[in-house]
Amino acid sequence: MSTKPNQSKRPMPPYEVPPLPEATIVVLPEAIEGDVGIYPNAATMLVKELRAAGIPAEYLHDPDHRQWHVLMGDVPTELIIGVVTGLMSTGIGASFAHFLGGGSRKRAATVHVVRQRRQANGDIESTTVDIEGTGPELQELLETALGDGTGDDAQ
Repeated sequence: MSTKPNQSKRPMPPYEVPPLPEATIVVLPEAIEGDVGIYPNAATMLVKELRAAGIPAEYLHDPDHRQWHVLMGDVPTELIIGVVTGLMSTGIGASFAHFLGGGSRKRAATVHVVRQRRQANGDIESTTVDIEGTGPELQELLETALGDGTGDDAQ
């Protein structure tokens, strides 16, 4: 399991993330083509799962501007989520872990977390953290990355 700043050759996400709403998890697309967001197939139920757990969640794009990138075969789970510093809920990490298969799933997944911090002057600073692990490992790492911003764990 690991949490680290995004240092991959391919920036994730490969576009500039707009200001995100506070107190909401935003599922981000893997790409944007015109005004359409292309989302990984793994994210089709994520917003419903989070909402069912009492966590406010939404996609960056409305249904008319959202397409699914469906890949055949055993494809690794890779998701991109956006949060604003200050969003802290004790159920977020557990909800993601459950969505990714909970304690019984040993298959690894990668969650790219785009964490925005609003400065006093109104500027927004974004930090991307890649979190890798199995469902149970992701719970602890996501709780740290989605914390209240008082520590530097997610940088």
